[in-house]
Amino acid sequence: MPASSLVITPETVKQVAAVAEFKGRWEALGQMVPNRLKAIARLGLAESIGAALRLSGMRLTDRQAGEFLSGSRMPEWDDKLRRAAAGYRDVLSLISKAPDRIAIIPEHVIQIRGLVCGGRGDRGADQKKLAAICAWLKKEEAAGTLHPVLLGAVFFRRFLDARVFDDGNSRVACVLLKLFLLRHRYFFIRYSSLEHHLEIVLQKENFISAGLDATVNGVLKSIIRMMDDLTARIEREQKVVSLPAPSRQVVDIVRERGRATISQIQELTGANRNTLKIRLRKLVKASFLEQHGRGKGTYYTVRSEH
Repeated sequence: MPASSLVITPETVKQVAAVAEFKGRWEALGQMVPNRLKAIARLGLAESIGAALRLSGMRLTDRQAGEFLSGSRMPEWDDKLRRAAAGYRDVLSLISKAPDRIAIIPEHVIQIRGLVCGGRGDRGADQKKLAAICAWLKKEEAAGTLHPVLLGAVFFRRFLDARVFDDGNSRVACVLLKLFLLRHRYFFIRYSSLEHHLEIVLQKENFISAGLDATVNGVLKSIIRMMDDLTARIEREQKVVSLPAPSRQVVDIVRERGRATISQIQELTGANRNTLKIRLRKLVKASFLEQHGRGKGTYYTVRSEH
């Protein structure tokens, strides 16, 4: 499947241009205080873990992934699910912090697979296929025939088709696509979940069962969805910043824990319970928080975030 076999339509050009424009605009969009960007990135990480594991056939909601990250409400998981969630968390942290130090070469891909699957990365690996696909990417990248976003999408499809490993291929493919984009300075990838949007697009149009052009189109749609979502979340965070400090603290506590009861919030803030009830009511009415249940079983989540 040579990269030159890709059919580039006017719509493809338009989508690539939109991604390139957002890449340039991100420098301005991302000028927020570090803890606000950290909150956005944390949500993206939870969604990435949840979606990546679901794409591999495991059952894990985004809310459970958020609770796993916070350690506030550890569900009863089997060892395989726990290792998979921890491994995906660790590998995304690794590529986010140092993308330039991780090349898409067989040795590093095997290490990534080891983290993702919680074992030896070379177990069940087809070394020849892995060497061939890494060499192909290096050659195409040097040639510069395709825009990096398109090349990353083609590589994503080729890697899935190659079935290099006996398990974990979809998770490794997602990690490598994100790594490739980060290495080409698409740094907004750090703050959202490409996996989450790939999952959504796949539910509407199963581009994996179609050809190369459909897959590239699906990946582009996913990236653009991610950009729109990230823009909306930044706008939301700017509204959170404008809240009074006590209300902002409540929102941050709920987000950090994935969900929280009034007793948990009171314990962490030391606020008067009646005052806290009024504050929570206002945050729910303003659509910052969502209330679940009534009475003693009531808990709160950040609206539309899990």
